Amino acid sequence: MASTEPTDSSVDAQTRQILRSLRRIIRRTDISSREQEQDFGVTAPQLLCLIAVVEAGTTTQVELSERLQLGGSTINGVVDRLEQKGLLTRTRDPQDRRRLLTTATEAGRDLVRRAPPPLHSRLVHGLERMSEFERATIARSLEVLVDLLEAGNLDVAPILTEGPIQRPDEVTG
Repeated sequence: MASTEPTDSSVDAQTRQILRSLRRIIRRTDISSREQEQDFGVTAPQLLCLIAVVEAGTTTQVELSERLQLGGSTINGVVDRLEQKGLLTRTRDPQDRRRLLTTATEAGRDLVRRAPPPLHSRLVHGLERMSEFERATIARSLEVLVDLLEAGNLDVAPILTEGPIQRPDEVTG
């Protein structure tokens, strides 16, 4: 029985261009994440979290969760890993012992100084340099692709990263 799935050779040039562009974006995200983890020992979510802690000086996980738009359990997993790597510490707030304060260690601050900006940050800065019309056009086009892929109901963080697909309650960065 013949497959009814289209192949690259059976679609028009524009469709092939769109598919190639999507594959390039996925591949670039994968390469960037692997290089960063190999060179600096942290994932993209971990680096973004560490950058946020360094910028804040001292913060709570709730504040990190809000700033990075990640769920509390995700932030907790990311912070756990960063603490295990000696890149940040958690201490009780002396004014309110119920609160845990998160602070980067010297090693964490050094890593932020040495590491190149995550791919996510480079993309954000590039988009910010575009006109509002260009950003709106890209946003609408991507939403059309999301609809075509029936991906509108997927719960995702606004961080460009790669890795195995996990259920929302399993995401740990």
